[in-house]
Amino acid sequence: MIDPTPTANAKTVLAPCMGVGKIVASVTRRAAYLVKGQCPEDVELLSIPALLAGDPHERALLQNHPSIVIDGCALRCAAHIYRLYGVEPAAKIEVNQVMKEKKIGPGKTRKELENVGKRLADFTAERVLLALNDEGIEAAFVAPDDLSQPSPDAGIGCPHRDLSHLKIEQTGMSTPPKEMSARPKQAIAPLDTISTAEPKTENHKPETAVRAVTVIPCQGIKRTGGRITQRAAYDVVEDRFLGKSQVLCISALAGGVQEDIEMFENYPSVAVNGCGLRCASIAAEHHGIPAVAHVDLHLLDPEYKGDEFCYEPDLTERELLESKKLADAVSVEVEKLLSSDLAWQRSKVDLHGMVVEPGRINALTGYADNGQGILVQLAKRSAGILPASPSVPVSQSVAPSTLPAETGAHCTDYPGLKNVVATMFKPKPKSESV
Repeated sequence: MIDPTPTANAKTVLAPCMGVGKIVASVTRRAAYLVKGQCPEDVELLSIPALLAGDPHERALLQNHPSIVIDGCALRCAAHIYRLYGVEPAAKIEVNQVMKEKKIGPGKTRKELENVGKRLADFTAERVLLALNDEGIEAAFVAPDDLSQPSPDAGIGCPHRDLSHLKIEQTGMSTPPKEMSARPKQAIAPLDTISTAEPKTENHKPETAVRAVTVIPCQGIKRTGGRITQRAAYDVVEDRFLGKSQVLCISALAGGVQEDIEMFENYPSVAVNGCGLRCASIAAEHHGIPAVAHVDLHLLDPEYKGDEFCYEPDLTERELLESKKLADAVSVEVEKLLSSDLAWQRSKVDLHGMVVEPGRINALTGYADNGQGILVQLAKRSAGILPASPSVPVSQSVAPSTLPAETGAHCTDYPGLKNVVATMFKPKPKSESV
């Protein structure tokens, strides 16, 4: 376990969008873990859910270190969140751009990346390493005096407090009787096909039965509990309650993505927390709609230390075992909701001033491609404020031997880069599908 206390200007922060729901979000996570493995002393990973929950460690990382944002898709959630906090990343990497250049997709499974998705993560890691090698990264960073988004700990927004009292029993629900639990249920359509209009009964009264449930995993990066909640959530919504549940992305919600906003507003949610930070529960309340049920790994298995850091790209064997326990517990809460007559009240989400402009945010914040597939503030560079990047064509693969051995910036030696990109540049068999 590492010392999580940040030291000013000692590291570059990698901020993957790290969401759930979209496959490319898993690519950003894996790429960040791969780069951390290559440059363990030079980079740290930012956990967006913990940042939104007001964790002092994550706020210090954001405020005191230059950052490289890794966004998965054109929605650019991580870039929007940085804008919300009033911080300028030193550089941005967009996986969708890497996909276009390399003519490779993320695969079809989001629970665990296929080989093609892992190869895309390799290419993305290579792009991040190239950005780290840019001498302008540190020079581009100006530490803000304070973050523009107050911490929930400051008493503004959601207080960083124990939410264990917000159990199902405290929201007007009791454990359903056996006859209710055993009653046959009608098939529930996928969430995107469910009408938000209130159906009418024969007596023209609103239907109160819950037809679908939103599962909110804390989805954190590096803390082992957050890694577990992501897998547990996928187990629940894909394998156990397909069509009756959907997973909500905290990063997308904070970034103002309409799909996640509608899901959050229209269906009751179960918050799944990986450690005592309880980021999922805080995220729900912080955005104005508290979860109706909460499942906490640290209460389910008090002996498991969910707040410890783990930088492995894949879940460990112990994490997989814990994810199944957690999925079982979450399934119980989802089943209670689907078997209940909870009168769900739709509410409006609180975006805390977020203005969502995914198509314009790069231009609005002054970022453009520097010719290497890395978004930087070119106006500052052309004015001579920052040193120019070394010229490397976008189409050129960066093998270990082509990376400068000494730049005075980050990762001055790349002895382990082959471990990241060992199979990246080998010709693919013609039969292999991407």
